[in-house]
Amino acid sequence: GGHVLIYLVPRFRVENLIIPAYIWTVGVACISFILFSHFEIFTWRRSLNICTISMLSSIVNINEAVLLAKKEIRRYNILNILPVFITVIGLAASIFLYQSDSIYGYFYPLYGAYAISVFVSFFYAGKYIRISTSAGVFDDIDIALKYGMGYQIFELLQLLNFRLYF
Repeated sequence: GGHVLIYLVPRFRVENLIIPAYIWTVGVACISFILFSHFEIFTWRRSLNICTISMLSSIVNINEAVLLAKKEIRRYNILNILPVFITVIGLAASIFLYQSDSIYGYFYPLYGAYAISVFVSFFYAGKYIRISTSAGVFDDIDIALKYGMGYQIFELLQLLNFRLYF
């Protein structure tokens, strides 16, 4: 996914780009959960929560990139604000109504925020996604990998630049 989708979506079929991105997102979430569990960084329950919320956030980001590439700026902005707004309301309710002082008072509003955001993002981006059995989903994967890898190298160099700058 990521910002490279904004460049590629106008040039290729949307489903040829986002289906591999969804598969990658689920794969990374599963691998992250396994690594978190193996190295006992967090408890298995907390690891599962972190990886699930991260996966939901990534799916929203993929759909946001499609909307931005299709110049649906208003809907893109709504999807950016929606999880923050719902999380703040849920967190306030958790703290003030339920007097929750655990991390799960934050996790549950995040689950709600991103579950709603995933639904809304599919509703908004769904008109650009045409999945069929003969879609040839992995036809453009080499081009997506080429541009995606280039973008990742650029992001790494930018991160190193910022680190060396400060």
